[in-house]
Amino acid sequence: MSNDILPYVRNGSWSAQHPFYCQCAYFNLKKYEEHYSTLTKLEETLKTELKHIADPERDDLIYVKTYQIRQMCHESAVSMHLFLCMTIEAFVNHYGVRRLGEAFYKQNLERVGITEKIALIIATCFQKTIPKDNLIILKSRALFDKRNQFVHPKSKEINQNNLMNLANLHPKDFPVYRFLNDFEEIIEEFYKLDPTILKEIEFKKTFKNLDE
Repeated sequence: MSNDILPYVRNGSWSAQHPFYCQCAYFNLKKYEEHYSTLTKLEETLKTELKHIADPERDDLIYVKTYQIRQMCHESAVSMHLFLCMTIEAFVNHYGVRRLGEAFYKQNLERVGITEKIALIIATCFQKTIPKDNLIILKSRALFDKRNQFVHPKSKEINQNNLMNLANLHPKDFPVYRFLNDFEEIIEEFYKLDPTILKEIEFKKTFKNLDE
Protein backbone atom coordinates (compact mmCIF):
# COMPACT_ATOMS: atom_id res chain seq x y z
CA MET A 1 0.00 0.00 0.00
CA SER A 2 2.85 2.39 0.79
CA ASN A 3 3.82 2.40 -2.92
CA ASP A 4 0.44 4.00 -3.68
CA ILE A 5 0.97 6.86 -1.21
CA LEU A 6 1.96 9.89 -3.21
CA PRO A 7 4.24 12.70 -1.99
CA TYR A 8 2.54 15.93 -0.98
CA VAL A 9 4.90 17.99 -3.15
CA ARG A 10 4.76 16.66 -6.69
CA ASN A 11 3.93 17.77 -10.21
CA GLY A 12 0.29 18.65 -10.72
CA SER A 13 -2.36 21.23 -9.87
CA TRP A 14 -5.08 21.12 -7.22
CA SER A 15 -7.71 23.56 -6.05
CA ALA A 16 -7.21 24.60 -2.43
CA GLN A 17 -9.51 26.69 -0.23
CA HIS A 18 -7.65 26.46 3.06
CA PRO A 19 -5.18 29.34 2.44
CA PHE A 20 -8.09 31.74 1.86
CA TYR A 21 -10.10 30.46 4.81
CA CYS A 22 -7.05 30.79 7.06
CA GLN A 23 -6.58 34.42 6.10
CA CYS A 24 -10.31 35.02 6.69
CA ALA A 25 -9.96 33.59 10.20
CA TYR A 26 -7.12 35.95 11.10
CA PHE A 27 -8.94 38.86 9.45
CA ASN A 28 -11.89 38.24 11.76
CA LEU A 29 -9.54 37.94 14.73
CA LYS A 30 -8.28 41.42 13.91
CA LYS A 31 -11.86 42.68 13.68
CA TYR A 32 -12.65 41.12 17.05
CA GLU A 33 -9.64 42.80 18.66
CA GLU A 34 -10.60 46.18 17.16
CA HIS A 35 -14.21 45.87 18.31
CA TYR A 36 -13.14 44.71 21.77
CA SER A 37 -10.80 47.67 22.12
CA THR A 38 -13.66 49.99 21.19
CA LEU A 39 -15.93 48.24 23.69
CA THR A 40 -13.54 48.54 26.63
CA LYS A 41 -13.00 52.25 25.98
CA LEU A 42 -16.74 52.85 25.72
CA GLU A 43 -17.39 50.93 28.94
CA GLU A 44 -14.84 53.03 30.83
CA THR A 45 -16.36 56.24 29.47
CA LEU A 46 -19.86 55.16 30.45
CA LYS A 47 -18.77 54.13 33.93
CA THR A 48 -17.50 57.68 34.46
CA GLU A 49 -20.51 59.36 32.88
CA LEU A 50 -22.98 57.22 34.82
CA LYS A 51 -21.15 57.14 38.16
CA HIS A 52 -24.05 59.02 39.78
CA ILE A 53 -26.30 56.00 39.12
CA ALA A 54 -26.12 53.08 41.54
CA ASP A 55 -25.66 49.45 40.55
CA PRO A 56 -27.29 47.34 39.19
CA GLU A 57 -29.10 50.08 37.23
CA ARG A 58 -25.78 51.48 35.99
CA ASP A 59 -24.63 48.08 34.75
CA ASP A 60 -27.94 47.62 32.95
CA LEU A 61 -27.55 50.99 31.23
CA ILE A 62 -23.99 50.21 30.20
CA TYR A 63 -25.15 46.87 28.80
CA VAL A 64 -27.82 48.57 26.69
CA LYS A 65 -25.49 51.29 25.44
CA THR A 66 -22.75 48.81 24.50
CA TYR A 67 -25.07 46.16 23.07
CA GLN A 68 -24.27 46.88 19.42
CA ILE A 69 -20.49 46.76 19.80
CA ARG A 70 -20.79 43.63 21.97
CA GLN A 71 -22.73 42.01 19.14
CA MET A 72 -20.01 43.03 16.70
CA CYS A 73 -17.43 41.34 18.95
CA HIS A 74 -19.58 38.23 19.01
CA GLU A 75 -20.00 38.22 15.24
CA SER A 76 -16.25 38.49 14.66
CA ALA A 77 -15.43 35.80 17.21
CA VAL A 78 -17.95 33.35 15.73
CA SER A 79 -16.78 34.12 12.19
CA MET A 80 -13.17 33.51 13.18
CA HIS A 81 -14.06 30.18 14.74
CA LEU A 82 -16.02 29.02 11.71
CA PHE A 83 -13.18 29.94 9.38
CA LEU A 84 -10.68 28.07 11.59
CA CYS A 85 -12.76 24.91 11.23
CA MET A 86 -13.22 25.51 7.50
CA THR A 87 -9.44 25.85 7.20
CA ILE A 88 -8.80 22.56 8.95
CA GLU A 89 -11.43 20.66 7.00
CA ALA A 90 -10.34 22.13 3.66
CA PHE A 91 -6.69 21.37 4.40
CA VAL A 92 -7.37 17.80 5.50
CA ASN A 93 -9.39 17.17 2.32
CA HIS A 94 -6.71 18.80 0.20
CA TYR A 95 -3.94 16.81 1.88
CA GLY A 96 -5.83 13.56 1.49
CA VAL A 97 -6.49 14.10 -2.21
CA ARG A 98 -2.84 14.96 -2.92
CA ARG A 99 -1.44 12.02 -0.96
CA LEU A 100 -4.02 9.34 -1.82
CA GLY A 101 -5.43 10.48 -5.14
CA GLU A 102 -8.83 12.04 -5.68
CA ALA A 103 -10.70 8.87 -6.69
CA PHE A 104 -9.58 6.84 -3.65
CA TYR A 105 -10.10 9.74 -1.27
CA LYS A 106 -13.62 10.50 -2.46
CA GLN A 107 -14.63 6.87 -2.36
CA ASN A 108 -13.26 6.07 1.09
CA LEU A 109 -12.63 9.17 3.19
CA GLU A 110 -14.48 12.25 1.99
CA ARG A 111 -17.69 11.56 3.97
CA VAL A 112 -15.97 10.49 7.18
CA GLY A 113 -16.13 12.70 10.30
CA ILE A 114 -13.27 15.14 10.79
CA THR A 115 -11.43 13.38 13.64
CA GLU A 116 -11.86 9.95 12.06
CA LYS A 117 -10.66 11.38 8.76
CA ILE A 118 -7.53 12.83 10.36
CA ALA A 119 -6.77 9.54 12.12
CA LEU A 120 -7.23 7.54 8.91
CA ILE A 121 -5.04 9.89 6.86
CA ILE A 122 -2.26 9.72 9.44
CA ALA A 123 -2.53 5.93 9.62
CA THR A 124 -2.53 5.59 5.83
CA CYS A 125 0.12 8.15 4.94
CA PHE A 126 2.49 7.71 7.89
CA GLN A 127 1.72 4.18 9.14
CA LYS A 128 0.95 5.63 12.57
CA THR A 129 -2.13 4.88 14.60
CA ILE A 130 -3.08 7.66 16.97
CA PRO A 131 -5.22 7.24 20.10
CA LYS A 132 -8.35 9.24 20.87
CA ASP A 133 -6.43 11.37 23.37
CA ASN A 134 -3.88 12.47 20.77
CA LEU A 135 -3.40 16.25 20.63
CA ILE A 136 -4.63 16.61 17.05
CA ILE A 137 -7.75 14.57 17.78
CA LEU A 138 -8.62 16.28 21.06
CA LYS A 139 -8.14 19.81 19.78
CA SER A 140 -9.89 19.13 16.48
CA ARG A 141 -12.83 17.61 18.33
CA ALA A 142 -13.07 20.63 20.65
CA LEU A 143 -12.98 23.07 17.73
CA PHE A 144 -15.62 21.22 15.75
CA ASP A 145 -17.88 20.60 18.75
CA LYS A 146 -17.97 24.36 19.31
CA ARG A 147 -18.49 24.90 15.60
CA ASN A 148 -21.49 22.57 15.73
CA GLN A 149 -22.99 24.64 18.54
CA PHE A 150 -22.76 27.70 16.31
CA VAL A 151 -24.20 26.15 13.16
CA HIS A 152 -26.84 23.99 14.90
CA PRO A 153 -28.20 26.38 17.56
CA LYS A 154 -30.83 25.14 19.98
CA SER A 155 -33.55 27.30 21.51
CA LYS A 156 -34.27 27.20 25.23
CA GLU A 157 -37.09 28.57 27.32
CA ILE A 158 -35.89 31.37 29.60
CA ASN A 159 -36.96 31.56 33.23
CA GLN A 160 -35.66 33.04 36.46
CA ASN A 161 -33.49 30.00 37.17
CA ASN A 162 -31.52 30.01 33.91
CA LEU A 163 -31.63 33.67 32.89
CA MET A 164 -28.01 34.42 33.80
CA ASN A 165 -26.73 31.17 32.27
CA LEU A 166 -28.33 32.01 28.93
CA ALA A 167 -27.17 35.63 28.83
CA ASN A 168 -24.52 36.37 26.23
CA LEU A 169 -20.96 36.12 27.48
CA HIS A 170 -19.06 39.34 27.75
CA PRO A 171 -16.52 39.45 24.88
CA LYS A 172 -13.65 39.29 27.39
CA ASP A 173 -14.85 35.78 28.26
CA PHE A 174 -14.97 34.50 24.67
CA PRO A 175 -12.46 31.61 24.30
CA VAL A 176 -11.06 33.21 21.13
CA TYR A 177 -7.38 32.75 21.86
CA ARG A 178 -7.76 29.26 23.31
CA PHE A 179 -9.34 27.99 20.10
CA LEU A 180 -6.87 29.93 17.97
CA ASN A 181 -4.02 28.30 19.87
CA ASP A 182 -5.65 24.89 19.36
CA PHE A 183 -5.85 25.57 15.63
CA GLU A 184 -2.20 26.59 15.40
CA GLU A 185 -1.10 23.53 17.36
CA ILE A 186 -3.06 21.26 14.99
CA ILE A 187 -1.32 22.80 11.97
CA GLU A 188 2.05 22.52 13.70
CA GLU A 189 1.48 18.84 14.43
CA PHE A 190 0.67 18.18 10.79
CA TYR A 191 3.83 20.04 9.80
CA LYS A 192 5.90 17.86 12.15
CA LEU A 193 4.47 14.80 10.42
CA ASP A 194 5.14 16.22 6.95
CA PRO A 195 7.66 19.10 6.71
CA THR A 196 6.97 19.35 2.96
CA ILE A 197 3.74 21.19 3.83
CA LEU A 198 4.31 24.81 2.82
CA LYS A 199 3.17 26.12 6.19
CA GLU A 200 4.20 29.75 5.74
CA ILE A 201 2.45 29.95 2.37
CA GLU A 202 -0.62 27.81 3.00
CA PHE A 203 -1.45 29.29 6.40
CA LYS A 204 -0.78 33.00 6.09
CA LYS A 205 -2.20 35.24 8.79
CA THR A 206 -2.81 38.34 6.71
CA PHE A 207 -4.14 39.25 3.29
CA LYS A 208 -1.60 40.58 0.85
CA ASN A 209 -2.37 44.07 -0.38
CA LEU A 210 -3.12 44.27 -4.08
CA ASP A 211 -0.42 46.90 -4.60
CA GLU A 212 2.35 44.78 -3.04
